[in-house]
Order: sequence, then structure tokens, then C-alpha cells
Amino acid sequence: MKKVNKKATKVLDKMRSMMTENYLKLSNNDTFMPVVVERVGSIVVGKQSCELISVAHYGEQNGDLMRDPEIVFIRDEQGNYYPESIIQDYIGVCRKAVTCDDEGKAVRFNPRQQRDIAAFTGMWMENIRYQQGI
Repeated sequence: MKKVNKKATKVLDKMRSMMTENYLKLSNNDTFMPVVVERVGSIVVGKQSCELISVAHYGEQNGDLMRDPEIVFIRDEQGNYYPESIIQDYIGVCRKAVTCDDEGKAVRFNPRQQRDIAAFTGMWMENIRYQQGI
């Protein structure tokens, strides 16, 4: 699997370290959308037990919360982040790079989707770093 780059890893680690009770909402200015970080579960990849971390911007449309985007990351025991999925509600996109069985074990992997999401993550984490001053 394609892990996110080192700069994105630093931003993700920083936000993860700021979480309280598996949750963080960063809103350090009025210009940019807040970012929400949550631990949303776990997954088994190979023989590793990994955590699932969601990072999202939320907007509102007709009273509904809209993810713009939300990326769920697999964080392995070594601290590497691998994109698992991306959702962009405003444009109707939901792309899963990793599929799990009922026991939470990764059983299918789409390398192209996963690489594309990892590439986007690099740019997005740099934007979050700048926008939230972290």
C-alpha cells in the first residue's frame, strides 16, 4: 500500500497528538473551514492491528452536514498512514481503496485508488497545516 508522504505524516501525527478522547476539532481562524479528527475504529492488515483515523472538513447544505472531504486513514503499528477511503458529499464521490470483511480484516485493496488518495492527502495536509497554524 502507498503511505502518505513525510510532511503529511507530520501533520497527521500533530493532529492525532492533540486529540482528546479520540476527537479533535481545529478552528484556529474564521477564514477556513474547521478540521475534525476522530478515531473511528480499527482494522487488521496482515497480522497488524491498526487504528482508523478520520480527517474531515464539514460544510452544511439544506441543514445537512456535508463532508468536503473526509479521508479515513489506516495507521499501522509503525506510525505510517495509508488512505482507506475518501468521501466528497458535494460532488457525490465515495471511493474506497481498502475493503474489509465482517471481522474488520482487510481483504481487498485497490492500488490505483489508494495511490490517488495518498497523492491528494499530501496537498490537503499542507493546506490544513497552513490554514490551522500547526
